[in-house]
Amino acid sequence: MKKPTNLIKRVNRQTVKIMVVFALLLLLPYAFHKLYVPPNYYAAYERAKKYNDKQYLSRQELYDRLTVESDRYHYSSNAANYAIDRLHLNCKANALRRAKQYPFDGTSESLTNIRWRLSVNVNGDQFTNDEIDYAIAHLDTKDAKVEELTAPNK
Repeated sequence: MKKPTNLIKRVNRQTVKIMVVFALLLLLPYAFHKLYVPPNYYAAYERAKKYNDKQYLSRQELYDRLTVESDRYHYSSNAANYAIDRLHLNCKANALRRAKQYPFDGTSESLTNIRWRLSVNVNGDQFTNDEIDYAIAHLDTKDAKVEELTAPNK
């Protein structure tokens, strides 16, 4: 007759193996879901990247362009959110780039006009107040950090 300790060790090894297999079976669908990206999500990401490289858009404006139904590139809300999150937009830099495109002569009127154009909701830039404040504060700055920040997207 074998010693009971060997039997216990054998049972414990089998139990551990079963538990490992069971854990893998439970985690495999979750891992696969995280690795698999539906084609329309990836297409939305590629379209968002093209929009962001050519035009300096706010998060809301980019979302609107991706989800507009009249456009031939229409994506679901989830696909648009996935694309925007994966793109890692720097909206402050985009607001600054867009602000530099508008005429600025140093007067408070031109600052007010730039602020309005960056925040307008109808066919406008739709940047948040925080992003607009950043752009206004750095509008006439020739700081190396700001120049690096406003370098074209790669």
